[in-house]
Amino acid sequence: KLRQVTAMWAGDSRVYLLTPALGLCQLTRDHCTQPDPMENLYDDGILTNVLSADGNYHLAFNQLPVTGPAVVLAATDGCFGYVSTPMEFEGLLLSTLDQADSAAGWETSLAQATGAVSGDDHTMVLAAFGFGSFTALREAFHSHYAQLYQQYLEPLSRLAPDDRAARRAMWQEYAGNYLQFLGG
Repeated sequence: KLRQVTAMWAGDSRVYLLTPALGLCQLTRDHCTQPDPMENLYDDGILTNVLSADGNYHLAFNQLPVTGPAVVLAATDGCFGYVSTPMEFEGLLLSTLDQADSAAGWETSLAQATGAVSGDDHTMVLAAFGFGSFTALREAFHSHYAQLYQQYLEPLSRLAPDDRAARRAMWQEYAGNYLQFLGG
């Protein structure tokens, strides 16, 4: 069983925790001039800390205890940076999981889905802990995905592409949980 997650990073690649009870939670704070994950989708902030050969960077850490089954994932900005809301990134993760019949099938459909929206590389690694089987993993997230779809994804799908105000309003509702390990 997973007991603790330690995220270490520099730049704007992210580490997330995904649980059936909490959904998707960001564990790392982007090192950029636009710290809000939703606003950064529209106003791509300038990176303020990146790994480089000159050694002029710092590594940040976030450590937290985890109880119960969980998925931990690390992703480059190509995976999450080209959707219009963080809710849609969670939806991309869960819709591909919900439709997959195996871990390999999830991997393939997730790579295709992130590739379809990516403006650059879309590299992701994930590890699932405490589910026992792929079927149990998929079933554990089914009701959370249905709730996410009803509360956010379906209403988002009806919005005009330029309706940022409505997207921001939904983000304000969603952000408390999504950012809970970063101080809200």
